[in-house]
Amino acid sequence: MRDVTIRRNKSFVGSLMKAKIYVEDAAFGDTTIGQCRCRKLGELKNGEEKTFQITEEQVKIYVIVDQASKNYCNEFYQLEAGAEAVTLSGGFKLNPAAGNGFQFDNNTNGVVLENRKVNSKRGLRVVIIAAVIGAVIGFVGSSGILDGPAEPKVFTDGGMSITLTDKFEAFEAEGFDVAYDSNQIAVLGMEETFASAPGAEDLTVEEYAELVLEANGQNEELKTDNGLVYYEYLAEGDNKVMYHYTVFLFKETDAFWIVQFATYEGKAETHRETIMEWAKSVTFTE
Repeated sequence: MRDVTIRRNKSFVGSLMKAKIYVEDAAFGDTTIGQCRCRKLGELKNGEEKTFQITEEQVKIYVIVDQASKNYCNEFYQLEAGAEAVTLSGGFKLNPAAGNGFQFDNNTNGVVLENRKVNSKRGLRVVIIAAVIGAVIGFVGSSGILDGPAEPKVFTDGGMSITLTDKFEAFEAEGFDVAYDSNQIAVLGMEETFASAPGAEDLTVEEYAELVLEANGQNEELKTDNGLVYYEYLAEGDNKVMYHYTVFLFKETDAFWIVQFATYEGKAETHRETIMEWAKSVTFTE
């Protein structure tokens, strides 16, 4: 047997989620991740480090968030055969398409990068297509598109309130604290508490936004509008459909919030003014 030590880097992203650690084990595994049979080693909280015992054979070390998202929110590190102790590190990266999943540091071989690409495509199908399109059935029927004009409606959940319309419905999205969708737009909100990273309370919302962009490997322009701090980006979904995100960042007394609006690329300009008004309506409770 040999020791493998895994350190979870402290990060704002995914601070409330536990990283579940698995090792490839064809004989005694009870969970399939991708096409690999695995068994659980343990869990890591934000900033935590633990040592596990594994076989000396060549194996993959997997990290997932939960069983529901393991097929599109997973990361593995290929360990070669050997008896020497190994130390790995990594952290959660902001990527809504892949459930804001974990990534090992310095883990950039071709197979791993391809797995991340596949995860993003699967995640977009789960989170964006389901949320933004509101399911094909909902487009003409349950979405209310034939039920007359939309009326303002206040949604309050998870410590956040936002004024949208009665065409929206709340739903659960892995990795997010609040989520609402209609037939054209999805709203996804995530809280990152100051407790997850000492000193975070000293950051301005603009400084936090720059950290979020850096953590996600993005170089989008940071914008301001009437006190709102935000940026925009595009992501490709299933069947080459492009989606447009507007990501707003807020600072409260004990946390930062990331609230993003997702819609079709071709509808972004049509919805821009409305999205800005909805973002201005966001408030938070203790």
